[in-house]
Amino acid sequence: MSFRKKSLDKAVDWLSKIGILFMDLETVALLGGVLFATILSVITLKHTDVR
Repeated sequence: MSFRKKSLDKAVDWLSKIGILFMDLETVALLGGVLFATILSVITLKHTDVR
């Protein structure tokens, strides 16, 4: 039981750290999202071209 609580605390700690990181690097996250969307659209375009 204590092990489960400890792992849960660790997970919450990681989530809060990640949340703070994303708040600090909001523009980086935005750029990452744009980049991901661009790559995704390029992949779909290539797939439609191949058919």
